Amino acid sequence: MSEDKRSLFEDLMSPRPDNNSQCKVHTIMSEMDDKDREAFAKAIDMVKADKGQGRSRTYSASWLTSVLKKHGHIISTSTVLRHVTGACSCE
Repeated sequence: MSEDKRSLFEDLMSPRPDNNSQCKVHTIMSEMDDKDREAFAKAIDMVKADKGQGRSRTYSASWLTSVLKKHGHIISTSTVLRHVTGACSCE
């Protein structure tokens, strides 16, 4: 058993650690110049606003991940999706 003094109940009732860390998407954004950061923020908004389902989506976390990878950023679709849905550590 771990040295942690919290009970199982306490851990289950607070799934996110309160650590003020930033997710990988935020880290990538902070390294961009102003022009790219603005375009990236707009792209995130487009992904959030696209109401299509599956292949009918024009803007998706997968598309955004592909663009980031094309420009040398190492990131996964699941990381982008967590950020877009507000489930990441920086939201």
